[in-house]
Parts: sequence; C-alpha cells; structure tokens
Amino acid sequence: MSSTLLTLERPGGRRALMADAGHLQRLRQGVDAWNAWRTEKPSIRPDLSDADLRGAHLSGANLYRARLFGADLRWADLRGANLSQADLTGPKLGGADLRWADLRRASLNWANLSQADLSGADLSVADLIEANLGGAKLIWAHLSGADLRRANLRGACLHWADLREAHLVEANLSGADLLEANLIDACLDRADLTGTQLWETQRSGWSIKGVTCQRVSWDRESKELTEYGEGEFERILG
Repeated sequence: MSSTLLTLERPGGRRALMADAGHLQRLRQGVDAWNAWRTEKPSIRPDLSDADLRGAHLSGANLYRARLFGADLRWADLRGANLSQADLTGPKLGGADLRWADLRRASLNWANLSQADLSGADLSVADLIEANLGGAKLIWAHLSGADLRRANLRGACLHWADLREAHLVEANLSGADLLEANLIDACLDRADLTGTQLWETQRSGWSIKGVTCQRVSWDRESKELTEYGEGEFERILG
C-alpha cells in the first residue's frame, strides 16, 4: 500500500512538504520495528520532512540518508543513531531544529546540517566527518571528542561551544564565531581559520599545525581584524 505525502500550508500561502505518513507511522512503532523495516527495505529513503519529533526516543535508530529538513527534534534522544548522509536542512524550511537533542556518539558523517539549530545539543564523541554545518547554530553545544575532520563549519555560530579534544583536522572554520569557545586540546591541524572570531577562547594544548589563517578577530564585537602572514598564526599561537 502506498503512503500519502502530506503537505502543510505555510504563512503567506507557501506550501511545504511534510513527512511521508507511512514512514512516520513506521517510526512511531519504535526503534526496533523501524530498524527492521530499514533492513527489509534498504532502497527506501525515509522522508520525515517537517515532522514533529520533539522528545522522541530514537536512540540507535537507523536514519541513514533520511530526509529530516525542517524536522523539530528538540530534546530528542538520538544517542548512537545513524544519521550519515541525512538531510537536516533546507533554507526554505529554516533548517532542522535540534536544540538540546542528545546526539552523543551519533553517526552524522556527510550529513547536511546547514543552517540547522543545534544550540545546546550534546554531540560528544559524535562522528561528523565531512558534515555540512555551514551557518549552523551551535551555541552552548557539547562537541567534546567529536570527529569533525573536513567538516564545513563556515560561518557557524559556536558561542560558548565545548570543543575540548575535538578533531577538526582540515575543517573549514572560516568566518565561524568561536566567542568564548573551549578549544582545549582540540586538533585543528590544516584547518581554515580565516575570519574567525576568537575572543576569550580557551586554547591550552590546541594543535594548529599547517592551519590557514590570514586574519582573525580578537575583540568581542568583531570590529577589528588582525592580519597574519603565511605561517605566522601558527608560529605565534601554536
């Protein structure tokens, strides 16, 4: 039996896709039933777009390649969930809402989280290799020990984020706001730090070998930029 694709009338008469009713019903049957269905039907790409999943218990759920753009996942338990290559964004829908979600040890490799709101989310030891977090909100986010190798964090807001021991090798942090972020023992080797806001960051033990950094802002309001020649940032602050 085919399932119906729901639609929602947005303010101003704009229509937006919502979750596939059949897929959402499957998910509501519990993680075990959901994962069994995913194993039986590996070719199906789940569509949970715009779904209200606030506080949902999704620990260990197989959400590989799932469409979750515009979904509300606030306070959801996503510990150990597989969100690799999932789409959690979409500018027209405002991006997924993952505020305060529990994503500890979740797999988000190659996931599209552009513009998503992850404020206060716990991403400790999560896998985010090559994830797209461009423009994402990560205020107060817990990213200690997270694997962010080659991740796109361009223009992301990381106010007060906990990035202790995070792996940010070759990550793109250009234009990111790291105001008062904790970067103790983080590895940023060969990352791009050009244009970042670094006011009051904690940097003891960080590694910045081979970083690209032409200029950064050290003042709270980001009104002044300090210029650096090739290799100068590493020599002075490494």
